[in-house]
Amino acid sequence: MGDSRPLKIAVVCEAPADRDIACDLADRVIGSEVPSLAGASLEPYRVYCGLSESQSHLLWQHVDNAARHLRIRAHGFFAGRPGAHYARKARLTLLLLTACRPKPDAVLLIVDTDGDLSRCEGLNQARHHPKPGERWSFEVVVGLEHTKRECWVLCGFDPCDPKEESLFQSVRQELGFDPRTNAASLTAKHHPQDKRNAKRVLRVLTAGIAEREQSCWRQAELKVLSARGLETGLAAYLDEVRTILAPLFKQQM
Repeated sequence: MGDSRPLKIAVVCEAPADRDIACDLADRVIGSEVPSLAGASLEPYRVYCGLSESQSHLLWQHVDNAARHLRIRAHGFFAGRPGAHYARKARLTLLLLTACRPKPDAVLLIVDTDGDLSRCEGLNQARHHPKPGERWSFEVVVGLEHTKRECWVLCGFDPCDPKEESLFQSVRQELGFDPRTNAASLTAKHHPQDKRNAKRVLRVLTAGIAEREQSCWRQAELKVLSARGLETGLAAYLDEVRTILAPLFKQQM
């Protein structure tokens, strides 16, 4: 590498599971975009972190307290407009990360929509409008999980044996649609028995086994994930990693 220092990438999310899928997919896309990294571990070239490199991520729920401790506040409009949902919190988060030493090279903002697509507008307001005439000193990648993280996982599900095939066909018939290509039609409702509950559908198909879930996003081809994930925000996230994050690694090689 031209610079031996690994890239520092801050990850802001709601839970460790969101961090895992976002980082795994980012690594896969980067490996596919940077020829010299194809098939290699990215461990020497990047570190995913929170406010410090000793943290693996920053939870959204901890942002307000951390900012209060440092007396950091987020005020104002966004290009003359009021902030949509998550705009103020995202701006506060980016201000908080700006105060880190060393500052990150890039930030991943990962959010479940819970059916509220205005969160996308809010994140983009914060990303594009720090203050009039200014820009953030790091790259910002937005990952919007619509409606839940489980919808991204379902995009990569394919039956691996006759038992799973039978189970998949049963779930598909029950829903009236393919949960892989229409995952955005699933809901974020909390009632565990709602047939369209995204968590329930994934749990049924994977038997609640973490390793089986992980195989969905680690083994499915990226082009399959993009094609199936157009409405879930997954395709957009993969494209942002490809166009915003991967170039940082190309510059470092």
